[in-house]
Amino acid sequence: MAAKRGPLPPISGSVTPLEWAVVLSCWLLLAIASAEPLHRQLAARGVPLTAQDLRIGQAIDWAVWAVLLPVAFATLDRLPLRCRVWPKHLIGWIGAAFVFGALHAVLSWPLIHLAANLLGVSPQVLSAPELRLTKLALDDAENFGLCVTAYLALQWIHRGRDERGQAREIERSLREARLHALSLELQPHFLFNTLNGIAALVRSDPKTAERMVVTLSDLLRLTLESGKAGQLPLSEELRQLELYLGLQQMRHGSRLTVQREVPTELETARIPAMLLQPLVENALSHGIGGRPGPGTLSLRAWREGERLWLSVEDDGVGISPDGPTREGIGLSNTRARLAALYPDEHEFRIEPRPEGGTRVLIRMPYQPDGVVTAP
Repeated sequence: MAAKRGPLPPISGSVTPLEWAVVLSCWLLLAIASAEPLHRQLAARGVPLTAQDLRIGQAIDWAVWAVLLPVAFATLDRLPLRCRVWPKHLIGWIGAAFVFGALHAVLSWPLIHLAANLLGVSPQVLSAPELRLTKLALDDAENFGLCVTAYLALQWIHRGRDERGQAREIERSLREARLHALSLELQPHFLFNTLNGIAALVRSDPKTAERMVVTLSDLLRLTLESGKAGQLPLSEELRQLELYLGLQQMRHGSRLTVQREVPTELETARIPAMLLQPLVENALSHGIGGRPGPGTLSLRAWREGERLWLSVEDDGVGISPDGPTREGIGLSNTRARLAALYPDEHEFRIEPRPEGGTRVLIRMPYQPDGVVTAP
């Protein structure tokens, strides 16, 4: 069942300059275009008016209505045609037609005299009763129909614009709620794994375990702060990674070597918070952690046009090039966050390295610091 559409919205104060230009331009073209048919009609009756006289008269008519139009729109906004009140308000619209017709007649009269003096013709020539420019309010009220037509057209346009804006806002709110849930899911997973590592050293190396607790405290503070931001500069993400890798190096000692290739100019690029940490954690746990001897973790970033590339590589046990890749919380969470933030503008790829180990590649829009794309 289709959802019921809301009432047409008021438009006073929300008409854009472009919309005003379109309405007034169409009205002016209609006024000028009607001069030639009126000239033929009046010439057949023997009225001594030229087509140029009629164009001038129609231009005066348009100019006065252009001045009255914002006031007319504000008046119609106060008389919405809604359930239970529309009969009373419809009467108000009819009354407004006569009121604005009278205003138009009063404002047009001095302009007609001024134009007549400049052209050297009698004012009666430009205000003949046969024209719609007449000073009589009854005839001018007919032109109020054009005000109503323009008003209703803008109401329909604005309702469509408002509905699209509301739909985008709802979609954005849902996406933010999903991203927040995914971010909250990452934090306990990361904390659980780190505490396990600390627990393993409490008896065998209590001093190292104590240093890890202090470092973990600093890391959690940064993680909570970055989680509120949603996106942060790459440099901040790398700073958090340094603390996390410091924890891991305390745990693994000389078995872990970290390499980083990130150009300075890319450190201001904005990326989702905690984007790289779960990938690093996965590489240490399932890659390097599964092989005997030391291992190397590599972090790289580079730019190709308006795209930012990030990679996390390890020389661990690797993955089968043919078999399916099993994704845990960290990888599946990262894939879901990228899909929510950049639906058609990202790439997330897990592949074996030719020299052994695993490579995770991320392609996403390049966003310099201060230019954040709304999700």
